[in-house]
Amino acid sequence: MLTNIVNFYDGADLNLATFIALTAVAILIFAPPRHFIIANGIAFLAFIVPFAVINSRPKTIYLGDAGSFAFASFLTVVAISYFRGDGLAPQVAIPLALPALDTFYVLCIRIAEKHDLMTRNYLHLYQKLNHYYKGFGYLLPQIANAALSLALAAALQTFGLHEFVAVASGMILVTIPFYFACRKLLLPSANLGGYAA
Repeated sequence: MLTNIVNFYDGADLNLATFIALTAVAILIFAPPRHFIIANGIAFLAFIVPFAVINSRPKTIYLGDAGSFAFASFLTVVAISYFRGDGLAPQVAIPLALPALDTFYVLCIRIAEKHDLMTRNYLHLYQKLNHYYKGFGYLLPQIANAALSLALAAALQTFGLHEFVAVASGMILVTIPFYFACRKLLLPSANLGGYAA
């Protein structure tokens, strides 16, 4: 599933690069000192910055299936490290919230509309924003959602919630309304229902 999420986010310039950069930065901020995953976060950041320079040119280069699989494998290692109790903070999962919800929602649309799931689609939020607006504004929802989720999680922790509960709650309470608000408010009204939503 992680491979599909990552691969589906490789469909527009800088979109997947943004996801990877946000994840790498979250690791560098929230991983404990000398944790083995920090070196991986630095490596991904060192790779994605020059990649993003080339990727920013329209339709020049993409990470592709192999690159998506490699990053998804890294996310799997991060998840295993967290659940093993290696001291990794749950905040590192925050950048995954919006891509995961977007992928799940689009999959539900495609199943409901009886699409051939083996074909490409252009129903993801970033793809629709990329279609209707100029520039790289379609990258902003990922950044804004991560920032808002992180802020809410930090606020919930000040009320005494366990870190995992605070982060999970922050991701859910921000991502779901934020995502559907973006689809409703930022996309033309003619494309809100059914197949095109």
